Amino acid sequence: MTDQHLVASPRQLLFQHCTTNGDGTGTRDAIGDYSTATDFYVAPPAGTHYHIQRLICHIEDTGPIAVDKFGALTALTNGILVRVMRGAEVLADVLNNDPITHNGSFGHTTYDWGLTSFGSGVEVVSAKWDFLTTGSRVALNGNLGDKLVITMQDNLTGLVGHQWMVHGTQYTD
Repeated sequence: MTDQHLVASPRQLLFQHCTTNGDGTGTRDAIGDYSTATDFYVAPPAGTHYHIQRLICHIEDTGPIAVDKFGALTALTNGILVRVMRGAEVLADVLNNDPITHNGSFGHTTYDWGLTSFGSGVEVVSAKWDFLTTGSRVALNGNLGDKLVITMQDNLTGLVGHQWMVHGTQYTD
């Protein structure tokens, strides 16, 4: 199969981290104190549309990681929100008003999640939302200011790593 069969212009594959700037630049590792809510997001620029197929969360921490913790931290008080927004308007609440507060939260919101332990040192929690299994993609329109927003609301210092990434396609007008 040639490259032209994989990606056709003007459609391109999209692999982008959710960051504090929304364009792949800025902070992408959410391992700070976010007691004052901080958004990590993906937003297409004007003239561009994103069709997000997957959202992946990756947490690294020194164990023990347990179902009732977030990474190896105690459960979060406020939790993490995952929303599709247009400006300040919430278009969709991916978590149905049930913030992620502990590792077990991923089990009832994503189904595809797991813990990887390497015997000692860093352990990894990975979770994947596959929006195609719901029959659709998350469509973001850069002309309307749409964005997929991950809101941190707790102190996450102590985590070794914590990143969110989207997979999908992007189209230009």
